[in-house]
Amino acid sequence: MSAKHLSAALFAAAVFAVSPVFAQQKVDADQLLMAAYSLRRRGKFAAAGAAFEQVLERMAKSKAKEELAQEAAQLFRVSGRLDKALWLYRRNHDYVREIDVLFEMGRNEDALTVARLEKYPKGEALALATLGKVDEGLKLLTGRGLAVARGELLTELGRFQDAATAFEQAEMYYEQAHALSQAGLDARRAYEDALIQLRPHMKEVTLEDVKKSSAFYSKAPDGITRERARLKLAQAYGALAEDYRRLAEVYVGAREPVHKAIKLAENAITFLKRQRATLEDAKEGGDAFGKEAAKNLKIAEKLREVEAEIQKYKGLPH
Repeated sequence: MSAKHLSAALFAAAVFAVSPVFAQQKVDADQLLMAAYSLRRRGKFAAAGAAFEQVLERMAKSKAKEELAQEAAQLFRVSGRLDKALWLYRRNHDYVREIDVLFEMGRNEDALTVARLEKYPKGEALALATLGKVDEGLKLLTGRGLAVARGELLTELGRFQDAATAFEQAEMYYEQAHALSQAGLDARRAYEDALIQLRPHMKEVTLEDVKKSSAFYSKAPDGITRERARLKLAQAYGALAEDYRRLAEVYVGAREPVHKAIKLAENAITFLKRQRATLEDAKEGGDAFGKEAAKNLKIAEKLREVEAEIQKYKGLPH
């Protein structure tokens, strides 16, 4: 959605989005939401957030309301208003994201309290680890049979060999192979197993998601749907880029032809660039929120990393 997709009436709504008079007007919810998107695109994050909140106040409890609350909370996170994001997640009982924000805020004790109240062992274990109670957190995950979460925590702690064991138990072979490689151990067999998993996953899941998201975006019937579809497409591009990047590493680790690994890594760069371009939306006048989202996703950093990986692959025997 760009400025040209909004009528003069909608721009007027945007201007008054946070005034007391506007709050009393019975403005159509879709118009108010389009105003919120317009403000968000133009970098008026505080006004956009207020407009989102007004829309939410008018909505009955529903799945649509929960999804819109997530959009609003993401805006608040990108714009540095973690307190407002926390409030929205708490109000909508989204305790996983609530705990994530508490970690961002450095409120680790509160994160532990919420995780225990909600009986969320992964969050509890991570909170324990941040509070210096690593062994207690790992013991909790072992007792609950949460091998993936245990592997992730061990990876964060730099205990790669132990992480590889946990990932093997969970049959997550790419993560196992990557952890073995990080530990300086022979990972070829794990990379071969990962290849069997990753190729069909990319073909059947991430590539299909890009196709479906692209088709939906191109046929979006209105500004609201198009704006949401654009961000969904950017997310799909990012997931596909990650699969290409992983598959390139797997090809090298499994001793597959190096030139194919290089091509896969180049594909990762292509889709990272598409993700950034879709978020920034320069062709439609630019999206300030999308630019901030691209920074938060560290797309530029990922591009540099993949470029370095390509150079490393080019130095391998062909």
